[in-house]
Amino acid sequence: MRERTDERTALWREYLGTRDQVARSKLIGDSAGVLKWAVERVALDLPPGIDKDALLDLAIQEMFKVLDGPVPRRSIQFDSYLASRVRKAVLDGLRRSLGSDASIFRVVGPLLYRCAVSFRESGSLPGPAVILGKEPSSAAEEERLLAEAAVAVLLLTSNLLTEEGADDEGFAGALAAAIDRLPAPERTLIALYHYEELTISEISRVLKRSRRAVSALFTLASVHVLGQVMRAAVAISRDKMEAELRVYPWADGPRKGALPDRRIVDSALRSAGVIHGVDGEAVQRSLVSRPGEPHIVARGTPAKDGEDGRLIRLFEADEMGDVADAPADRDPSSWPGGWVKGRVRAGERLLRVVPPTAGVAGMDVTGAAVPAVAGAAPSLFLGENVECSADGSEIRARSDGQAWFDGEFVEVVPVLELPEVPEGHTERFDGTVVVAGVIRGGSRVFAGWDVVAERIEGAAVTAGGDVTIRGGIVGCDHHGVRAGGNVASRFVEASRVRVGGRLRVNEYIVHSTVEASAGIEAASCWVCGGQIASGTHVSVGLAGGELGTRTVIAAGERRLVHETMIALTRVLGDERTPSGGLLERFSRRMVASLGTQPAAEESRVNAESGVRAGVTLSVAGRVKFVAEDVGPGTAALDTDGSVVWRSLRVH
Repeated sequence: MRERTDERTALWREYLGTRDQVARSKLIGDSAGVLKWAVERVALDLPPGIDKDALLDLAIQEMFKVLDGPVPRRSIQFDSYLASRVRKAVLDGLRRSLGSDASIFRVVGPLLYRCAVSFRESGSLPGPAVILGKEPSSAAEEERLLAEAAVAVLLLTSNLLTEEGADDEGFAGALAAAIDRLPAPERTLIALYHYEELTISEISRVLKRSRRAVSALFTLASVHVLGQVMRAAVAISRDKMEAELRVYPWADGPRKGALPDRRIVDSALRSAGVIHGVDGEAVQRSLVSRPGEPHIVARGTPAKDGEDGRLIRLFEADEMGDVADAPADRDPSSWPGGWVKGRVRAGERLLRVVPPTAGVAGMDVTGAAVPAVAGAAPSLFLGENVECSADGSEIRARSDGQAWFDGEFVEVVPVLELPEVPEGHTERFDGTVVVAGVIRGGSRVFAGWDVVAERIEGAAVTAGGDVTIRGGIVGCDHHGVRAGGNVASRFVEASRVRVGGRLRVNEYIVHSTVEASAGIEAASCWVCGGQIASGTHVSVGLAGGELGTRTVIAAGERRLVHETMIALTRVLGDERTPSGGLLERFSRRMVASLGTQPAAEESRVNAESGVRAGVTLSVAGRVKFVAEDVGPGTAALDTDGSVVWRSLRVH
């Protein structure tokens, strides 16, 4: 073996002097075993699964560079020189194939950064906990964490001692001082790996220690050395959108105390993988500021998320839904529980569909793309008698009728117009019923959507949507008025009214039973006799009569939501009753309407003009009997759960 090595060395020296092609060919043929041996040694320190054929290709390319390159400056054996060059070439090539120095640095960079900052601030080598950035739970965990970074450190430091580096007097002096400062075990490991060119596996056998222990020590020793000689420490934020730079003077050697120049700092940024968003002025400031002062020298470009798609109402609204809490600057249909209605003709445009945008991707400081979040498509449900245009940009009416839109659901409802509903007549219509006059006693009206009339006198009216009465509701104490949506009337007298949404009355409610799941708005009304109850709040004008007429006002009766839904299900589920499949939508509407109520308003009774003696107030199931007249105020629950009356000051 020794003779063969000497023969190749002699042949190499002959070739270097003559450049004889016969000698070159013979040298190439004799070097195959050396190349394979060198690659096998390097592969011992690499993760399993590395393509050894690819490493061998790198080794062959490096052999041609050795043969065609300059003559070494010192006498050396061919096998040793070729193995050394192959080792460096394989590690450099592998580093590039894994994503260049930047990808490797992102593994080791935080370790080096913490080591460099700690060493410059304390003057001593930091322990593993500082380098790792956390206190390991045990020695075994510390060893494992350090060993896991060994391959990345190995690839990063493979060119630590190059001929060019050795010729740099400042670097060589600082490097020598850094190695001398290491503890004896770390110095030994550096010497065995970089000078004797043993592999980690070979060193573990020499030192009679486990491979993981040697890998951990190798990581610690390498980080200690590089951390000392680093003059530009770069840290990349966790989201990779910022890079921080700290500049330090030489710690040792002939250039001790000298700050690095811009070339060194730019090289450090590139090595750390910082290639985007670099602020040249910030970098320059770091070179003239106090050593070790942190500077943000690079910022990534944030992604611009896409805009959500939206629906734009195009038809004219003539009636609004449940929008009491909607802001003035918002379309009522965009508010939970809000509806917009309007009479439309066939072919009329109802909505414009604005599609979402994809957004614009950003870029972090390492040059990696930061994906943008695409906007969401608008939620759109098409009901009856509507159609989408061929390009999906518009929704149009297919027939005349009443358009309904709640922000995501749109439908055109057929409209039945009647002069009046005579006594004893029954009208069933899957749409909106508009009565110009009176719905008279003994008659029954079932509408899948709205009912609009001048007056209801002793009739039974059931609507899946809203009931709007321009005059009043009177004498409907048997089947009464039931609505899945809201009810609006000028007055209610001797009637039973059950509402899935809100009840609005302008003048008075007398001797009636009224239940509304989502609130009763009757702030200017006189309420006397009977019972009114709401699942949330009740607002009235004056409650009670002078003769102590029995009057019950209840707020916070959450059972009404459940009971109203049961009643609505029973009515709309009747095969004789046109429902148009509205039950589910109105159920959602009721829940949304309830959800818009602030917690403080869910259980209260407001009386704008006061409460007369004899009225019973109930708040969330707790009862208070009013024994004497009280002025304007609010009944609500106290901290102990009892009902208290809080008077309003009248100026």
